[in-house]
Amino acid sequence: MVPCGNHRPLDDLARYSKGIAADPRFDVVGVITRPDAPTGRGRKLTPSPVKATALELGLPVIDLEPRSPEFMEALNNLHADIAAVIAYGNILPKNVLDAVPMGWYNLHFSNLPKWRDAAPRQRAIWAGRPITGADLFKSARAGRWPDRRFLTSD
Repeated sequence: MVPCGNHRPLDDLARYSKGIAADPRFDVVGVITRPDAPTGRGRKLTPSPVKATALELGLPVIDLEPRSPEFMEALNNLHADIAAVIAYGNILPKNVLDAVPMGWYNLHFSNLPKWRDAAPRQRAIWAGRPITGADLFKSARAGRWPDRRFLTSD
């Protein structure tokens, strides 16, 4: 398995992934995330929480542009069977999707397609929606709509 993502809500997931990486039921072969980005007033290059956790655990990290040949080479070298995507922020090209045999599964913390901005759950609640949820789907260029799980905002 290769987790793929960048930032919140992955701050907590990055910490949780320490348990996943230590669990013998999972074989985490590496992590995909964005390149280090300038943050704060000093604009210091800072790794994503996912990258920081992966490096702490000694896992390989891919932080390259998904359309680059170097990304494909690094991905193929991981020999991942399945990928979990949360808050990655890049559209994966077909050759990348096809490189992982069991597919890429994306968890989006809102109901698509309406709520998909930077704060989808909050926007749904502010709009007075009594129900929100999360969509889980297999990433593909074309395919069926996500499986849905609904949560009330009470």
